[in-house]
Amino acid sequence: MGYKYKVNHEYFDKIDTEYKAYILGFIYADGSIIQPKGNRQMNLRIAIQEEDGYILQKFADEAGGGQIKISNPPAVQSKGWKKRSIVSIVSDKICNKLIELGCKPNKSKIGMNFPKLDNQLVRHFIRGFLDGDGYIGQKKVRYNYIRKTTNVRKSSHIQRFQLRMAFTSTDKAFLEEIERILNVSSTYWRFVKRKQNVYTLWIERVYDFEKVIDYLYDNATYYLERKFNKTIKSRASGKSEEGLETKDTKVSLQPPAPIVK
Repeated sequence: MGYKYKVNHEYFDKIDTEYKAYILGFIYADGSIIQPKGNRQMNLRIAIQEEDGYILQKFADEAGGGQIKISNPPAVQSKGWKKRSIVSIVSDKICNKLIELGCKPNKSKIGMNFPKLDNQLVRHFIRGFLDGDGYIGQKKVRYNYIRKTTNVRKSSHIQRFQLRMAFTSTDKAFLEEIERILNVSSTYWRFVKRKQNVYTLWIERVYDFEKVIDYLYDNATYYLERKFNKTIKSRASGKSEEGLETKDTKVSLQPPAPIVK
């Protein structure tokens, strides 16, 4: 007899909490709706690297009986990939609700619709998508200065870094909606043609980066710690590591509360 677990089929019927909005964004990025042949029910599957698996535990507990599996097949080992944490929930009702919200089966080919959410929850949805299919990191920037005595521009050997973030998707219209909501002064796009067209929305200007980080993380409870720890802690403490460029104004953002695991 197979192991049975209780599914909360109504989990996404009402998205009224920070976590539900956050995990919905994560599903848009890293989730898959699988439609099996025959009369079997649809399956929602989320697979992420094992070290980030804790972010799924609340979803597994509330919607899928607390089941998180660790996958480490030979193909993963041979390629040096990390183990995967997987949540798999069989439920037509959950999957149909996700489709209704805009997260479709085979979404990388046919695209996604931005969900209609309460304005207070939109930022948590975007943060979830960023944690799933986004990037926060640093790039080296060239630092020049002008000598006051000669008025000649000189290159400095001081190494400086600039924080930046990116959102990636095969659906450009979806990313354009994120761009509209974030309302930053400057962005740029990258396009890569693979099996499918892949678009990346980059935010690099210091003021824009700070504005988006404040919007996404202020008083947030749920987020991936490794992305938060890379950049946000150094800003919140007022310290600039490795010559990190920040705004001249005092950083008002406080570190979010610890994640409830």
